[in-house]
Amino acid sequence: MKYPIKIAKSTPHYEQLKKAITDLLQYVEAGAVYVSYNGNNNVVVVTFILKEDCSQDGDALEETVLKFIKLYPDFIFKFINSKWADYGFRKGKLFFILHCTYKELVYLEPNSKVFYPRVDTSKYLSKKAKRLFDIDIESAVVVFRNVSIYRRSNKSVDTAFAMHQTL
Repeated sequence: MKYPIKIAKSTPHYEQLKKAITDLLQYVEAGAVYVSYNGNNNVVVVTFILKEDCSQDGDALEETVLKFIKLYPDFIFKFINSKWADYGFRKGKLFFILHCTYKELVYLEPNSKVFYPRVDTSKYLSKKAKRLFDIDIESAVVVFRNVSIYRRSNKSVDTAFAMHQTL
């Protein structure tokens, strides 16, 4: 760790959080670290985005440092490969939009990539949700039509399955 960690002093458990990140950065090849805090449920999420040329794997790393993570039960630690983070931002995955924005960035190495959400993320996500909802409703209507056909034919198992699929 060669670069400063900039965590807002108003973040809960500030000293403990800074120590945890400092200690983990000695073992983790992170290019960026994001800290997000949700006041509604008092959860602090610490996301490590691994370097692009990192030899470590995010999932394997989580298992490796599990004993260390257990020392800090107030925090949720996530270790994500750079390629997954890039994919998540391109696809508008909610985790990255909520926890990995410029506002939550607390550590960055100079040659690392900073992930920015798309400018029109909210419009894009609402259009995508509406489109998926319309597709789901359409398929539910089609499946529900089969319920009356199955009922008339006394196929109770098929009727129950079609009703379940409709929900």
